[in-house]
Amino acid sequence: MTLTIATRAIVSMLALIVILPTVEVEFGAGLAETALPYTLTMIGFAVAIVLSDDWWSGLGAPWP
Repeated sequence: MTLTIATRAIVSMLALIVILPTVEVEFGAGLAETALPYTLTMIGFAVAIVLSDDWWSGLGAPWP
């Protein structure tokens, strides 16, 4: 279950790559200035997925 939710979240976040050039133009920023927040967000998602998986594994599955 956690893997399914995580996969959907990551796929939807990867769609943001498509709009990065638009964000650059909108805010007058360079690629590095727009890619850094995106990269940090992806790292945050990865850490949260690993931690939540460890947490759920420790609790045991609440369904059969």
